[in-house]
Amino acid sequence: MVFAWLFLVPGAILSARFLHHKNQQEPLELFGIQLWFQIHRFANSLAFIFVIISFLCIYSALDGFWIGPRFSNRSEQNLSTQSLHALFGILSIFICIFQPLCAIFRCAPESPKRFIFNWIHSILGYIAWICSAISISLACLKFEQFFIDSFLARDVLIASLVLNFISFFSLQWFSLKRRERFELEEENERQRRNAIWQINLPKEYKRNDQSINNNQHLRPPPLIVMAPSECSDTGQRESLMIQQAIIGLFFVASAVLSLCLALTLILA
Repeated sequence: MVFAWLFLVPGAILSARFLHHKNQQEPLELFGIQLWFQIHRFANSLAFIFVIISFLCIYSALDGFWIGPRFSNRSEQNLSTQSLHALFGILSIFICIFQPLCAIFRCAPESPKRFIFNWIHSILGYIAWICSAISISLACLKFEQFFIDSFLARDVLIASLVLNFISFFSLQWFSLKRRERFELEEENERQRRNAIWQINLPKEYKRNDQSINNNQHLRPPPLIVMAPSECSDTGQRESLMIQQAIIGLFFVASAVLSLCLALTLILA
């Protein structure tokens, strides 16, 4: 569970959100498929396997007994740490099982309804990770007997969560800056094209404003081909490389932290 929810799933979320750029002219590919999708699919598939194996181990250890909230229990029991840990854990597992099923039956990328799947898939992914983070936090804070060093487990968990938030918000900041720069370049390109259109407009179209407005659809062939700004292209590549580096560092750091947290459980 620790490797799945603190290492694989966050990495899959970050790669899908920040490495997938629709306006990227030459997207990175691996074996003919875009890199972000390869990372997203591989990490989530591996996380799915880990979650199912962990769930079966927990189910076997508890002999199939549900320790979460029950209608027959008192409110104190339903709000206990053990009960909430089980509740948030099972919610994250259910979503983890539902997500690949939802992805199998998704519509084509060019479908006008594809945005519905994208929103549902994204929201459920965030909810699953939040539920798992709450469940793991409750385990680290309240189930000291299961760790060889409960204080070390707490510190590692806090460091892992801080790493997740710092990575997400720093990538979001770079993404917004990249989008602003792209929109600015689009506006500049539009203004340059309009200027060229006015310069190369045939004389018979320049008689009055009315004639210009009436002949907007008659555009002469451009005499000058405007190349994209090299500075802008370089800035776009640099921003994307920084985002890729942040995600790479996140994978390395989260792997180390997840391993440390797992060792505190295994050695106990």
